Amino acid sequence: MRARAPVHESRTERRPQPQGKRVWARGRPEPGAGIAAMVDEARDPEGQQPWVILVDGHAHHLRLLRQEGPRRRLAVTLLLDLCHVLAYLGAAAGAFHAAGSAAAERWVCTPLLAWLQGRASRVAATRRRRAPIRALQASKRAAVDQCAHDLLKDRALRRDDPSLAAGSPSGTGVLEGACR
Repeated sequence: MRARAPVHESRTERRPQPQGKRVWARGRPEPGAGIAAMVDEARDPEGQQPWVILVDGHAHHLRLLRQEGPRRRLAVTLLLDLCHVLAYLGAAAGAFHAAGSAAAERWVCTPLLAWLQGRASRVAATRRRRAPIRALQASKRAAVDQCAHDLLKDRALRRDDPSLAAGSPSGTGVLEGACR
């Protein structure tokens, strides 16, 4: 993890710039129509380049994306956006530590690294084991259980070793540059 520069200091190093990035958004279309339009508007509709789509794990969208690729004869790799994993872990960290504390940050960073290394099942199991040891309140336990559930549910959407080796993005927006 890189140390953050204090607000009054400016960084002298140049941040990585996204390359070949395609950002697409539209206000509330039907999901199927929105996904079809995204493919229509893509720079490579014939599928000459590898297609990597970062997703949020929403089951209906995943189903539509999995149907659209073969329908158009495109080999599409779906990856879970790192932002969502951070949200899962951050919500669960609040069950054990004060929000924003160094302990909460460590609680998120350690399993995040394990998750990036393809050990989502181990991360989920460890989170679940710690909850009863700490005798958490029901609401806090629910956050930990939801984190474990989401990590397990979405583990097939994270194949970071091959994805990172191929130069695929791991996160959208600000995270994209940091993940490269």
